[in-house]
Amino acid sequence: MNWNDYEAVWKRQPLPKGADADVTELRQTFAGKSRKLAAAIQVRDYAEAGTGLVVTVTYVFYWRQVGVAAWPMGLAIALILGVVGFFVRERLRARRWRVGADAPLLTKVEADVAELRHQCRLVQTLWAWYLAPCGGAMAIHFWVIVRQSASWSPLREPAMIGGFGLFFLFIMAFAWWINHRALRQRLRPGLAELEKLRDELRRE
Repeated sequence: MNWNDYEAVWKRQPLPKGADADVTELRQTFAGKSRKLAAAIQVRDYAEAGTGLVVTVTYVFYWRQVGVAAWPMGLAIALILGVVGFFVRERLRARRWRVGADAPLLTKVEADVAELRHQCRLVQTLWAWYLAPCGGAMAIHFWVIVRQSASWSPLREPAMIGGFGLFFLFIMAFAWWINHRALRQRLRPGLAELEKLRDELRRE
């Protein structure tokens, strides 16, 4: 998964300090961090959904060019549209969970705690809802290309097929790594900060 846009917004501020953060500082910086969190997630959702639609159009165009023999592309398209639908659902969920500007600070903090917990769960289940369908769609597309290639084509060589397979695995592994790095360095420490601020507000 490409969360580069998501990370770019977060990288404009220092890494969260986690439970060691100063509560007074957390109060002062909460509003700005909350806006950046919402903006980063919004950018990610729109970027991923838009990319999925572009890939879908590309797959449909390829299917039309090849013809009925490329029918497995229908499965690849369904997988990509499933991912697109996931991000559309995320946008709808974000709207339902949105807290008004006049809400108490504790309510806003609790909303961001719930949001970060949700984002942590998304990263932890990344294989199921993102990497597996995207990887499956790419594998189907490559398989169709190989099937449609001439018998003498280098694409039919085991070495070529194995090379593409390793390339796909590398992409999936890199996407998993970059997302779990964000989980370790930003999401979990950021969640710890918000939970500390929330607990302090509840004691007041």
